[in-house]
Order: sequence, then C-alpha cells, then structure tokens
Amino acid sequence: MTAETKKALLIEEMTVADFERERERTQTVILPLGCTEQHGYHLPLSTDSIIGYSMAKAAGAKLGCFVAPVVPYSFSGGELAGTLNVSPHITSLYVRDICRSLAQYGMKKIMVLFGHGGSENLRDVKEGLKYFLWQEKAFADVTIAATDVMQPSPLWNKYFSEQDYHAGLVETSVIMYLRPDLVKDAKPRDVDHIARMLQEDPDKYQAPVLHTNSKYEIPHISQSKEVKIGVMGDPTEANAELGRELFEGGVEGLVKMIQEL
Repeated sequence: MTAETKKALLIEEMTVADFERERERTQTVILPLGCTEQHGYHLPLSTDSIIGYSMAKAAGAKLGCFVAPVVPYSFSGGELAGTLNVSPHITSLYVRDICRSLAQYGMKKIMVLFGHGGSENLRDVKEGLKYFLWQEKAFADVTIAATDVMQPSPLWNKYFSEQDYHAGLVETSVIMYLRPDLVKDAKPRDVDHIARMLQEDPDKYQAPVLHTNSKYEIPHISQSKEVKIGVMGDPTEANAELGRELFEGGVEGLVKMIQEL
C-alpha cells in the first residue's frame, strides 16, 4: 500500500468483514483515551478527547493502521461543573478489557494514547496493562505501549517545562487549530494568587483534609474552593498556527513511536 492510498482504519466505521479484511494487512491499533473535564471557561469539556482522537486518526492515516473509538471518560480529579470523573482503577479495568478484546481479535501492537495526562490516569492504566500482560499468558505475543499526547512532541515538552500544564497556551492553541468553533474569545483565569499557585504546582488544586495528626491517616481530597476556573498556564497568546505546529509535531513523533513497535 502506497503512502497515497493509506488511510486510518476507524473501527467504529467498519463492518465485521472490513475488520477481518484489513486485519490481514495490519495488526497495529491506536487506542485514544480522553476525558470529560474542566478546561477553563474558554475550552470545551471534551478538549482531551478531541486532541487525543485527532492525533490518533492523523497518525493512523500515515501508518494505515487501526484506530479504536476514543474513550471519552477517565479520571480528572477536578470538580467544576461538567467534569465527569471515573475512578482511576475503573478506568484501568475498562482500558484493560478493551485491550483484551483488541488482542483477542488479532491486534499484536497496541498503542494507548492518553489525551488526558493526569498522573492518576497514567499510573493506574499503565499498572493495569502491566498486570494484564503478566497474567494473560495467552497474549504473550502482544505488545502494548502507552504515551500521552505531549511526549512525542519536543515543542509540547518545552512548553510543559515552562509550566504550561492545562488549558493554557498549548491546549488552547491546539483546539484553535482543530476546532476553532469551540474556543471562546474571553480567556479568563483565576485570581492572581490562585493562577500563580496552579501554574507553579498543578496538583495544588487539591485540598486535602486530615482529621488527626497520624501519619498513617489517608486524607479526604477535594478541589480547593478557591479554584473557580482552573487554567494552569496562560492562554492569552494562543493561536492556531502554534496549534498546527504542536499538533503536527506530535503526530510525527507518535508515528515514529509506533514504527519502533
């Protein structure tokens, strides 16, 4: 198959016969994992799903491989209106079962692509997949890899190292490129001291409560009541051209990662 005729094989648009036919040619699949969570007042709740699925489809088109439907729910930890949280261990089991099905129907190389890079998601899903491969000896010939959308892009990593974490310059620029119709003109942030706190440490949105002085007590965690908007970065200079550069660089890096498999 030439580069001109390659296309992403979107599983949700295929019939059983389509899948069986294409499986003879490729046994590689990208599984995008999104989230439905707060992204300030200017970006949609589906930001992570849009970015993850768009990147998966673009990489799939270059490779001619399968792309599974995006999983739109995972664990955010945020508690602003519209955020839909699924516990990390439930997310892990859900993704594990999807990978089991993909492996059962002949997929040998599975790339799990995190559109949402929350630490809890990354940790629990990766651990779940490790135990899946450990325990399911019938799938000893299956390779599973995982990355978030940031890792394949040096430019994205650069902005992350400069404390652009969430709904800031990067994500706003990418959505302006992919879905400009969903980006609001006004891009407010929390009051100055909260905005600085979130940019210095994205986990500071959490407000742990302890009832005792025991070092063994497990804290009650909620989102800080002071966090009203939840932007972790500065979206004011976001633009579609930067979004294009970030997105295309990420797709190129993802393609290379999958080719290494």
